[in-house]
Amino acid sequence: ALSHVYSWRGKSNITVGKLLIDLWRKDEMSLGVARTPQWLIKDLHKPLMGKVQMGCVSSIPLPADVASPAIVEVSENIRAKIYTIFSKLGFNDIAGLSTMDYVTLAVIENYFEFKMFEVWQEVSVELERENVRPVSPDLDCLTEMKRMFEERTASIISSQRELLQNQTQQDLTEEQACYSKIIENHKQREKAFNDFYDYVNRTSDYSVLKASKEKQLTDIESSRLYTTTEDEEDEVLTTLQSNITTTVNVLWTFGGYYERYIDRKEFAVTVKTFGKQNYQ
Repeated sequence: ALSHVYSWRGKSNITVGKLLIDLWRKDEMSLGVARTPQWLIKDLHKPLMGKVQMGCVSSIPLPADVASPAIVEVSENIRAKIYTIFSKLGFNDIAGLSTMDYVTLAVIENYFEFKMFEVWQEVSVELERENVRPVSPDLDCLTEMKRMFEERTASIISSQRELLQNQTQQDLTEEQACYSKIIENHKQREKAFNDFYDYVNRTSDYSVLKASKEKQLTDIESSRLYTTTEDEEDEVLTTLQSNITTTVNVLWTFGGYYERYIDRKEFAVTVKTFGKQNYQ
């Protein structure tokens, strides 16, 4: 059954998770629940309570056999049913949801806890109306429940804001990547135009073609390795070794080879070139 629910698609390819969240929002709008334009929790102390439920709160203590507004509200809307369905489907990795949907889903996931805290609030208010002071352990328990409720609600609001901030940062990153792609495309077009313009100049203007050829030859000449000649002066290399003997090195190059005659004179080495490279 769950596999069928997961694979179900409605109009505009809507998923079951998206449909349930839309129904939740419509229900909260009809109940008058306080929400921000981004569907964040607006009232820290009343995350689920709407204007309809607050209007049902009476200043007169209710009899013991009468359900409180927090309990009656469960049967008068579909939010409890939506929470039950999501409890079976799971609250993570729901297909077809946007960041705004996950903001609402954070409230749905904590629906049971919020409703439980509402009941405890009604118990505390009912005791005050009847001028009943709980014993110290019970009073501490009520105080602790209120503190936990406020901390939990604040934590959920913080997670909702973090979701929106992450989405904003992701949108900025994608926008920057799009702009970078556009700039790169313009650069490629400009380069292609300049290359074509240069090609037209070289094929239609002889002076430009001649200058381009000279530049090409200059680049080729500058890229060649440095070579020694017969007229080069002796190069003196200092050394601290006194037992160097006379050697002849044959160095191969791209254009041929040449020999170097090395002789020690007073702790120095004299290098003479006896060959000439034959570069073409």
